This record gives sequence, C-alpha cells and structure tokens, in this order.
Amino acid sequence: MRKDIIVSSRIRLARNIAKHPFPNRLKNEEAEQIVKDIKKIFSEKKYTYIDIKTNTRLDNLVLVENHIISTEMLKSELDRAVFLEKSTQASIMINEEDHVRIQSIVKGDNMEMAYKYASSVDDKLDKKLTYAFNKDYGYLTACPTNVGTAMRASFMIHLPMLEVTNQIKNAISFLGKLGIAVRGMYGEGTEAKGSLYQISNQITLGQSEVEIIERLDDVVAQIINQEIKIRNKLYSEQKIKLVDEIYRAYGILTNAKLMTIKEAMLLLSYVKLGIDMKLIDKLFVDRVDIFDLMIKIQKSNVEKQAEKKLQTTEKDEERAKIIQSKLL
Repeated sequence: MRKDIIVSSRIRLARNIAKHPFPNRLKNEEAEQIVKDIKKIFSEKKYTYIDIKTNTRLDNLVLVENHIISTEMLKSELDRAVFLEKSTQASIMINEEDHVRIQSIVKGDNMEMAYKYASSVDDKLDKKLTYAFNKDYGYLTACPTNVGTAMRASFMIHLPMLEVTNQIKNAISFLGKLGIAVRGMYGEGTEAKGSLYQISNQITLGQSEVEIIERLDDVVAQIINQEIKIRNKLYSEQKIKLVDEIYRAYGILTNAKLMTIKEAMLLLSYVKLGIDMKLIDKLFVDRVDIFDLMIKIQKSNVEKQAEKKLQTTEKDEERAKIIQSKLL
C-alpha cells in the first residue's frame, strides 16, 4: 500500500554561478546573460525553452499548478526562464531564488530515479559552468538553509485517514521535531488540498545526498504506517460506512453540475482512497490517474482547457465536466 500512498518523489537541486551575485542582487543584464549562457547548454531538441517574462500570465500559472515552476518565480522582474527535459520531465528554473534550480518529479515511490534524473542535468551544467562552491560548506545558496548539498528531497503523500481522525497535527508536530518540513500540495504556505502533503528535508548542511534521502525515507515510512493502521482499523470496524463515503464521493463527482476546487479535491481524495484500498471496481482503476486529474482541475488548468477567461461559476461548471469526462 506504500506505493499507493506515495503519489510522487521529487528532488530539487539549487545551484549558483560563481561569477554572479545571487538573484536578489542581480542586475537585469546579468540575469539576461545567465539565461543566454544556460540556453546554449540546453540547445538540444529534447529541451523545451520557456521565457517566463514573455509567457502569458495564464500559461505561467498553469506551469505553477503543474509543479514545473514555483510561485516565487512569478514575482521577480528579472529575465527568467525554464527548460523542460522531455523524456524525464525534469525542469530547470533559471533566476528564481538561485541562478539554477533543477527539479525532477517522478510518479510514485521512486526517489532514486528522481535523483538520477536531477543529477544528470546537474552534471551537464557542471561541465560548462563554475558553481559557487566552498570546500568547507558545500554549494552556496541564496538561502542559508540550503547551503551544503543544496538538495531538497520530498515525497508527496496522501493521508486522508490521518486527517479524518484528527491525527495529522500530531504527525506534523512529530516530523517538525525531526527537522522535516510538512507543506501543502503547492509548497510553503499552501493548503493540503485533497489530503496531499509534501514531506521534505529541511537541513542540507553536514549530510550527503544519500543520507538525506535515506533519513527522509525512514521518517515517511513511519507516517505511512500510521495511515495504513488507521485505514485497516476503519475497514475492519466500520467498513460499510467507509465504502458509503467513497461511493457517495463518486456519485457526487459524476453527477454534480457545479464543483468548487475545495469540494472536488476532497471528493477525489475519497475516490483515490477507494482505489488504493481496492474498494472500487478494477476496470475503473486502470483508466484513471486521480492525481493527474487533481492537477487538471486546478483553476488555471481549467481556464486553459476552456481556452477562454471564466467567471467563478463557469469554472465550477467546467471543472465538473472535466471530472466527469474522466470518471464516466
């Protein structure tokens, strides 16, 4: 069941170029030069280049919702860009908080693969750029908490039963004491919609990449075991109630004419729970990826699919249609 609870595995590497100040002190001409230099490195066809400054606001917001860029990247006035590596879905943000932020997100419990993809991009850049690196401290970054390996590893995990039984606060407190950060679906300051939580390391100094990943894996395993115990207990003691909640969620999702993002995420979370616990027909399981659907129904994704500006009620109507096109 662990592989079902872990939605995705993510590695993010922060890097800076030695000859330039950090982005918060960059002049725009320097930012332009950084983009140009890195564009030469990623000139092959397998990389897609997106200019954040000239991209439409809607397209940029879709990139945020799709976990390709951060919201922080939209706040700067500097020249910014993102490169997408098509085969591995790795993304490389240029001039965010650091000059370079390499990110690899892989579906499921596959941190080794995420690390492999991110490292291959890092190696490619390292051959052409001189990184800001100190032999005592490691990679130098704009934020002191990232100094060292400058690596953040995170799992996106689905914890509906810890939420339902009000045990999630205790779990978050436990993780915080271990130096592990718990955030919502879209990172710091965001709500855990659909019972989805990002669990990541906070400390990068004094630990190797392997140690960070192993420690995070051990801690996440403990939280997952708590979630599984609650699922099993509710299944054995209140099976009919649990099944009823899941099928009610499915019924509303497949019949409602209007669907807010908050309601949709809650109900899809129940459907995912039903799939993972094998309480929903296997034929249904094979043809729908609930997490992908959760991304597709976010506000900007809905507008992008509609190909026009939508008012709130129109978005809710369009969202209901998108859900039903996948679930029916």
